[in-house]
Amino acid sequence: MRFSPIAIAGLGLLVLSTLWGVLGSTSEQSSQIDDATRQLAEAFKNVQAASSGGASDTRVSELTGELNTALSYKENAVILNDAGNVTGSEYYSNLSSTLSSQVSAEAMSLQDDANRQMFLGQFWAYSIAQVAAVFSSLILVEFHRVRNFILRRRVKSPTRRSDMN
Repeated sequence: MRFSPIAIAGLGLLVLSTLWGVLGSTSEQSSQIDDATRQLAEAFKNVQAASSGGASDTRVSELTGELNTALSYKENAVILNDAGNVTGSEYYSNLSSTLSSQVSAEAMSLQDDANRQMFLGQFWAYSIAQVAAVFSSLILVEFHRVRNFILRRRVKSPTRRSDMN
């Protein structure tokens, strides 16, 4: 099951609108919340790149779920920061940052694996095409020799059989 580009764009707009709405409503956020927001956005970009690069849909779906969890941690940090609970806000900001970093690293790894698989597929296809081209050119160039060789073998075969009888 591939995610359609419209679905990916919709998910991206949803995440970005949530981030912009939260950023607009809180004017005095801590630097840890800002860091969590940056890492969340970077992880989202990496997951999107992995998805468009041909990574496994199930794995991309798992990463998207983890990304949503990181987003909820960040939202909790913003809510706690607005309520004046700096310790809780820092805790959830750190959770969001850590999870976003993990998701980003896994997404980059998935994208590298997908690129490697695509390269290997193209390499083998090109190699097989080259081998087929060499053999087909040999057959075209040397066809008259192969035909003459077969004809000579046919001519010699009946005489040998008659000599044995």
